[in-house]
Amino acid sequence: MDNREAKIVVGQKIPLIVQDVAGNPVSQLQTIGIQLKVTPHLTQDKKIIMDLHPEVSDLVDAEHGAGRRHHQHERKPTRASWSTTARPR
Repeated sequence: MDNREAKIVVGQKIPLIVQDVAGNPVSQLQTIGIQLKVTPHLTQDKKIIMDLHPEVSDLVDAEHGAGRRHHQHERKPTRASWSTTARPR
């Protein structure tokens, strides 16, 4: 449990057209929604420190040259830290 990251995702995978390294259009699945990564850290004095990494992603309209529009994946990562005292058994 100590230092083992867990991830919760609420959303869906959506195919988006992106460019590969050669500049060719390819379809790629992107997860759109809310993601929460949690990593617990146990201390010697029976405390649990939780590193929380929430991220919200969505599709936004973007200009793609010559007035063409397309959907683009936009992520909004944030960071948080929270600690609590574990109960002795």
